[in-house]
Amino acid sequence: MSGDAAAAGVELRRLDATETLDLGPGAAYRVVDGTVLVFAVSAGARRVRVLDAGPGELLAGVELPGDPAPHLIGVGLPGTTVAPTAPDPAALERMAADADAALRADEERAADASEALGLGTRYDERVIDDALLGLASVVPGRKPDALASANLPDDVAVVDHLARQIGLRPNPLRLRRAITDTEVSGRDPVTALAAAAGAAVRRVALTPDWWRREGPPLMLHRGDAEGLHAAAVWRRGAYRIWQAGDDHPAIDADSAEDWSREAILLEPLLDPNAPARLRDLLRLGMRGSTHSLWLVGALTAAVALLAAVIPIVAGTLTSTVALQTRSTLLVVGVALVAFAAGDMALRAVRSFALLRIRGRGTAVTATAVWDRLLRLPMTWHDKRTVADRVADANSIDTASMTLPDVIITSLLDISAVVGAVFGVMTASWPLALALLAFLAVRASVDMAVIRRVARLTARTLDAQTDSQGVTLGLLTGVNRLRVSGATGRAFALWARTQARATEVLVRQRRLTVLQQATGAMWPSVGLAVLLAVTALSGASVGQLVTAQTALTTATAATAAALAAVGAGLSSRAILERARNVLQAEPESGTGQEVAALAGGLDLRDIVFRYRDDLPPVLQGVNLSVPAGAHVAVVGPSGCGKSTLLRIVLGLADPESGIVSFDGRDLSALDRSSVRRQIGSVMQSSALMPGTIRDNVDLGRGLTPAEVWQALEDAAVAPDVRAMPMGLNSLVVEGGSTISGGQRQRILLARALAGRPRILILDEATSALDNVSQAAVVASLDRLQITRLVVAHRLSTIEQADHVVMLSDGVVVAAGTFDELLEQPGPFRELVQRQRI
Repeated sequence: MSGDAAAAGVELRRLDATETLDLGPGAAYRVVDGTVLVFAVSAGARRVRVLDAGPGELLAGVELPGDPAPHLIGVGLPGTTVAPTAPDPAALERMAADADAALRADEERAADASEALGLGTRYDERVIDDALLGLASVVPGRKPDALASANLPDDVAVVDHLARQIGLRPNPLRLRRAITDTEVSGRDPVTALAAAAGAAVRRVALTPDWWRREGPPLMLHRGDAEGLHAAAVWRRGAYRIWQAGDDHPAIDADSAEDWSREAILLEPLLDPNAPARLRDLLRLGMRGSTHSLWLVGALTAAVALLAAVIPIVAGTLTSTVALQTRSTLLVVGVALVAFAAGDMALRAVRSFALLRIRGRGTAVTATAVWDRLLRLPMTWHDKRTVADRVADANSIDTASMTLPDVIITSLLDISAVVGAVFGVMTASWPLALALLAFLAVRASVDMAVIRRVARLTARTLDAQTDSQGVTLGLLTGVNRLRVSGATGRAFALWARTQARATEVLVRQRRLTVLQQATGAMWPSVGLAVLLAVTALSGASVGQLVTAQTALTTATAATAAALAAVGAGLSSRAILERARNVLQAEPESGTGQEVAALAGGLDLRDIVFRYRDDLPPVLQGVNLSVPAGAHVAVVGPSGCGKSTLLRIVLGLADPESGIVSFDGRDLSALDRSSVRRQIGSVMQSSALMPGTIRDNVDLGRGLTPAEVWQALEDAAVAPDVRAMPMGLNSLVVEGGSTISGGQRQRILLARALAGRPRILILDEATSALDNVSQAAVVASLDRLQITRLVVAHRLSTIEQADHVVMLSDGVVVAAGTFDELLEQPGPFRELVQRQRI
């Protein structure tokens, strides 16, 4: 083209790195070769990139508004030449529109940064205020919590009170900081306050007469107002309203109407910043059950007392029964029945109290377990199969139910045995010693069987987990198995794993049946022992009746205690799996909360390997992404592109190097607060069973208008509107009811629904046709957010401001698409292979 222009007598102008092209009013140029970057330069030499013009495109001078008004300049890349030309109205209109759009976007970014700076300043002021408050709290006679609580806002004081009702001891200073963080980040204040208190939030619907029955502490909202307002705590037979400075009135039918029918529960969590132990889980499950535990203790003492009294009474009455009248015998019989009924009633109440402790504890620990699972780093999840992780999670639920039963039930039943033996001791020492010997022999025999059952239980659990893993894998890939004709081999694999699991299970059940069979003979053996000792020692009939009554009680209690111990031993393997979750190091949440990201991203000298004995996947990678830029990462399969994105998201930690956002090291930041401002669509991303709205919302509580806006931004709204049920259209597991392109755009809408400052895409538009691809790119361009994209498609790479090419974990090329295309090397070869 340059030759044609010279032949036409047009004076060419070559632009170098030191020369700029003035695009003031009246100027007009045509790009002959290369690329011209057009900037709007305002006061203070601030530059805003307006557009890039390639060969054949026209540049027109534009007068921009403002005081002082910015002016346009052009900067040529190496090898760029331009030629003067006649003004063109269409070019003038295009330049004016592009300049206006660029300047407006820059003003919005500046406003966002200014707002974040202002909020950050308020945050710093609050931190300083809290620090001074903490220093003042060391004065003798005043506690830090009390000192801080005196200055808490009403809503925060309500959360503080509610958390203390469920056994937590929140730091009021952290609650104050949580409020500041929500002002900056826009996070839900209730969730943020609960997290600062060490709890999770669960929303519940209240029944019309909810206030009549005892229940957990609740967080209530006024029916005519938004936001947290008061706590409702059950005290002295009624739910009572707690507010700062209130006299805690009881709720009745009239006052209940003032409150919304939706309430919030705070559920305590394990310490998110440290490994946990089983005792921590037990302590967590027992919170709020102090009253029930005292009740169980009192009932246990009563049961033990009855276990001692009933044999004594039975033996005494038997010794004197020959001297009594018929009416006296009737009274004696009624008394024994009353004793038995009382024993049964006490045991029933005790069982209900235990059931209440278990139910409350299981509900609390289940929430804590899932919170812990979600906090574990991706490296932990990557090393374990889905079946292993499900077994680990279920093991904690089982442990939270089994351990209290094992501990409490064993103690209760042993106390009944002690009471029964004590009753026999008051009547006959030989019979008491015989009863103890019999119980010891029975316990030894049963324990031998129980230990074998426990060992087989561990093997059964491992075998069943392996079988479930194989089954899940085969069902997930059933389509591929059919296409490849491998269904027979798949069945053989399943049959082998299932056979191993069944073999161990059958052996375990045989021992269980043996234990049950021997258990049926122990009462008869015990009676025979007592009769023999009675004959040898010359004990009376009354003493024999005392011992026999105690034997009945002690035998039943021993069987129950051994069953509890057996459950505890059998759950040892389950507890080992529970430790896999509890003792794993969770992702640290102690870093600095990120108020608002501008969108800048830098990676410096990143080195990463999956295991110490493997070669590095990334070697000294450097990448800088300015706020609002669009950067594409390309390279052959296996070169480390997806790994690089995982490191940016904080899902994997580099062996060395620094990842920073807006100049702040990610290792010093709260990663959750960073991820909340990043949208991502990875290769493994999938739609969930449910509606399209559910998939886009993902629990954020978005309005329909916000969901539609996200779908518009992803250029999929027209497709959804064309569906008969719109947002309520169902998506089956894996999203097979919609096309691949629709699936990718709905995933993109999900990522955009959170209004991210940074968008990370890993082959997120590979299934789109050219028209849909162009619509998505145009929509993302309007959002003015930072984009880091992994792609192979040329149309995706060409739209990027900067392209980075990886090969074997090393950056081998970096620059604009045109720059890299002009240079011989791996990038040009990659492009040429796609164009063939």
